[in-house]
Amino acid sequence: MSYNSIYDIIGLNNEVNRLETQAKLGWSKEFRALKWLGLKDGMKILDVGSGPGSYTELLLENLPNSEITGLEIDKNLLSIAKDRLKDYPSERLNFKYGSILNSGLKENSFDFIILSCHQVEDKEFWTQDFQKGRTQQEYNERYYQEILDVIKNYKDYSVLGHLDLISRYDENGPYPFEKIKPMIQEILEIVIKDEKGIEVNTSSHRYGLKDSQPSRDILKLYKELGGKIITIGSDSHKPEHLGAYIDEAKELLKELGFEFYCTFEKMEPIFHQL
Repeated sequence: MSYNSIYDIIGLNNEVNRLETQAKLGWSKEFRALKWLGLKDGMKILDVGSGPGSYTELLLENLPNSEITGLEIDKNLLSIAKDRLKDYPSERLNFKYGSILNSGLKENSFDFIILSCHQVEDKEFWTQDFQKGRTQQEYNERYYQEILDVIKNYKDYSVLGHLDLISRYDENGPYPFEKIKPMIQEILEIVIKDEKGIEVNTSSHRYGLKDSQPSRDILKLYKELGGKIITIGSDSHKPEHLGAYIDEAKELLKELGFEFYCTFEKMEPIFHQL
């Protein structure tokens, strides 16, 4: 589902109001979690998918010495954000039109960039639009091929987020790891060669998944291949999700033999003992 589809269903003004409400409701806990992850006043911050500027404005208000860049691919939302925040000087705020794949930003301008695949061919997973008309093998292979194609060409990221996201929305149940292992191994080998990392996404608890995300099999393979850079994220969509199950993720990593988890500063991993 594209943004144009959302506009057709609920209208632009309603979507702007929804995004603003979402930003404000979760801000206090989210800001606390961001600081726990290493966010400090004075940093340069990239707000990817900055929308109508609601979240950007909160960043500006709470980080008075930081420079914020809002990156947005939707021209309607970008126009609203520019008008909303027009009184901020260029030393503090800049907006760019574009996607993360073609942002025009300088390399290593920011502390941390997470690369995630939420849709393929402009089709969402959670609506089953992407899976429709495909066998379980076909949509799994197509999903991982998309990630593989991206990381072969795009290198300006820190970690891959929830690598096996497709499993969250697979109504046919878990797809056998051995059948998809060659593709996942190729992805992980590129990640490691490029000195990037992967994320453990704790929302697997929230969604009631039977396995971690990525799965234990993927995490074990990553370690076997020599992967060391790994972060932990709670994928929060509501205030109560922020920072949830972080300790459980740390215990899982220790159980699998990892010794460190990472935060990032200026795109460089900082290793913390588990």
